[in-house]
Amino acid sequence: MIKDLPKNKFLLFLTMILSLITLSIFVLIKGPIPFNLDDPLTIDVLKEIRIPKVLTAILAGASLATSGLLMQTFFQNPLAGPFVLGIQSGSSLGVAFWVLGLKWLPWSIIERYPILERLGLTFSSMIGCLSILFLLMFLSFRISGKLILLILGLVFSYISSGLINIMSLLSKANELKSFFLWSQGSFQRVSFDDLSIFISISMVGLTLSLLLSKPLNILLLGDRYAQSSGLSIKKIKTGLIFLTAILSGLVTSFCGPVAFLGVLVPHLARKIFQTGDHKILLPAVMILGAIIALFSEALSSLTDPIALPLNAILGIMGFPVLIVFLLRNKKQQEEDL
Repeated sequence: MIKDLPKNKFLLFLTMILSLITLSIFVLIKGPIPFNLDDPLTIDVLKEIRIPKVLTAILAGASLATSGLLMQTFFQNPLAGPFVLGIQSGSSLGVAFWVLGLKWLPWSIIERYPILERLGLTFSSMIGCLSILFLLMFLSFRISGKLILLILGLVFSYISSGLINIMSLLSKANELKSFFLWSQGSFQRVSFDDLSIFISISMVGLTLSLLLSKPLNILLLGDRYAQSSGLSIKKIKTGLIFLTAILSGLVTSFCGPVAFLGVLVPHLARKIFQTGDHKILLPAVMILGAIIALFSEALSSLTDPIALPLNAILGIMGFPVLIVFLLRNKKQQEEDL
């Protein structure tokens, strides 16, 4: 796919891959503990903290960027992101039930199964995400129209926010602090033991996304053309919703609600490569998403031992870039008219 590209686009991919490798090495080396391979402590830190952090950032950035591209193509909306269907809100609600509503559960169950205490936050987030996914898939077969599905996602977001606010009022200060820290996003929550799960699910989702490049290109020409080409709109719609939920839900469950990546990266990839071809855009957003995620993590590590919140960095980086892009895009459209 990449080897058949024109020379200029091939060089762009090569530059991005080299940038990704450079950032990975920087994040592996940078930290409060000096990097010394002769020191057993350094080896332990690499294994338990830095390697999982780098791999998580790469796969999380690629997954969120891919989810954003899938949703923007499906809805034909440049502001659509991986959480436009309310998936992030479902994950947040699941985490809120675990963190803020834990006191309602029988403590004997938690104490009997320590794994529940260690992975409870991840499981609850995935359950919240999958609940919204199955509800959307159920409704998608009975309601026609992408706009209606988009509105339903917003409705689910409002309902989830309302329930979270109610639980917040009934919670203690330490519970609110735990939920707040989760909501800031972090690539450092995936342990070495959990890394195999994170890698396996994300790689399956990313691979399946690459296989959809041709149907996504057909979707750009409109639903009528897609149907006349023999493309099943119902099947592709189900597939896009499912992949978006799996990729973004996985990242949210392990890393928290990471902002801006899903909306920002597809715009940057289109601008850099000057194409709408998903055979190019899909690998481009994966690599570019991984680069931006790692760059954010690198900026966060510069303030060690106190790390800056990930969403604060992404918000400061992403918002101005997105505004400039939208203004230039509007100006271009006016010139075309």
